[in-house]
Formats: sequence, C-alpha cells, structure tokens
Amino acid sequence: MSDLILYAAIAGVLCLMLYFVLGKDVGESPDTQSPLMPREPSGGVGEPKMVQLDPQFNGPAGAGLSQIAQMDGDFSPAQFINGAAAAYSMILEAYAEGDKATLEGLLDDPVFKSYSAAIDAREAAGQTQSTDLARLISHKISFAERAGSAARIGVEFDAEMTAAIYDAQGELVEGDPDLLSRVTEVWTFERNLKSSDLNWLLSSVQEVGEDTPGSAPDFTPEDKPDDK
Repeated sequence: MSDLILYAAIAGVLCLMLYFVLGKDVGESPDTQSPLMPREPSGGVGEPKMVQLDPQFNGPAGAGLSQIAQMDGDFSPAQFINGAAAAYSMILEAYAEGDKATLEGLLDDPVFKSYSAAIDAREAAGQTQSTDLARLISHKISFAERAGSAARIGVEFDAEMTAAIYDAQGELVEGDPDLLSRVTEVWTFERNLKSSDLNWLLSSVQEVGEDTPGSAPDFTPEDKPDDK
C-alpha cells in the first residue's frame, strides 16, 4: 500500500510540472506558428485568409509588406533588408569590375541590358573603374506593393563611397579615389511570388540628387533599351 501511495505522489508531481510548463490548453501552442502564416478567420471557410502581422510590418510600407506576406508566408522584411544590403554591395562591385556573370543573377533583364551596354562602352573606350563602398550609413524600406503575384519593394540606401574612372594609360578621367562622396539612392527589387525562383531582382535605380560617378547607373523602366 505504501508503494502505491508513493507512485501516486510522484505521478501527481509530474502532472503538476507539465501543467506549469505547457499550460492548460492541449495541442499546438500558438507560439510555434509563424505570425506571418495565413490563418483561417473566425468567420468560417470560404472567406479570405488573414495574416497576423507583427511589428516589422509597421511604417509607410506596412500595407504593401503585409500584402506580400499574405501570398508568401515565409516572407520576412528583416531578412529581405539584409539581403538587399548584400546585393547593393555586390552590384556596385560587379559593375565597377565589369562582372556581367554576377550582375545577370542580380538584375532583371532591362537593367542587365543597360548595365551591360555601359560596361561595353567603358571597355571600348579603354577605361577602367574603381569603386569602394566605404560605409553603408543606412538602408530602409521606402515602399512596398503587390499587384497580383508581382511584388515590388523599394529600398533607400544612404552610403559613402569613393569612385574613379581611369583611361587606358591609367590616368584619372573622372572622380577621385581619395574623396568620399555621399550617395542616396532608391533601389527597387521585384519578384513573382508564384515563381519557384525566390530571388529578388533589381529593376530600378533612382538617385536622390546629383549623379555620382562610381555608383550604379540610374535606371527606371522608362530607360528600357530598345531591343534590336
């Protein structure tokens, strides 16, 4: 009898511990689900699915970001902005070095054709370019929108960099390798949310203020080169 009482006491303690750890509700804890995953509304089946937003969707771009997350439950603004910063540095470096292979995987077709033509013109003139991103001061999402499955997000970059262009003899043609220039640009990235390709591609570059030698060339959809 004493053994039964001891086992019952142990079982009671274990149940009490589980109660404090898991709580009263049985089943999956709400905390195990991503707050961006679509969920059925209380209104029932057939109504549009809603997304429970978290603080990263606040701000002027919040509405567009939430629309993107409704179609792509894995979308994270924080991850996107980190990836955009990495792409910013890679594109600047690849353009300066004339690395078309890298640019092709980061730019949409119209921007790639424009940048590729600029690289060809530079090389035909016997010129080389040096660009050094000294400091990325800030980068933030300035707008976001979704039209059907097409998503567009604009990122404002504020950076300091040095840039210089040299002729075939190594003489300085433009810029100054020892002078820091402040550059502010809005880069727009696009992606088809229904595509299996998860890469966001640069589709537009708009500089705020005067053009800075060495930064990525300005490009908007209106600048699309004519196909011949």
